[in-house]
Amino acid sequence: MNEAQFLELLTGLAKIVKPLHRNTVTVPDMDVEFKEIDIDSLDTLMLTVYTCELYGIDEETGKECNPKTAKELWDFIQAHKTRDVTDVAAALEECK
Repeated sequence: MNEAQFLELLTGLAKIVKPLHRNTVTVPDMDVEFKEIDIDSLDTLMLTVYTCELYGIDEETGKECNPKTAKELWDFIQAHKTRDVTDVAAALEECK
């Protein structure tokens, strides 16, 4: 998975984790801070949980991740993943 696909994955996950009454967001680039695009700390936690699960990162290791940007989450995933995600649509379906 490349960075563009990862942004697509995060945008899809944001639609899953944000409450229905709140606006959905798009993660436009790797460097924008989550708080700037209406992804709060709970949303970030849930994005991290889902992403770690998809990439086979154990819960204890995942607890060390507190990303402020998609780039920080990407770097953490690349350093700790035990499997790859190759299909964004399939990964999002798995998280529903």
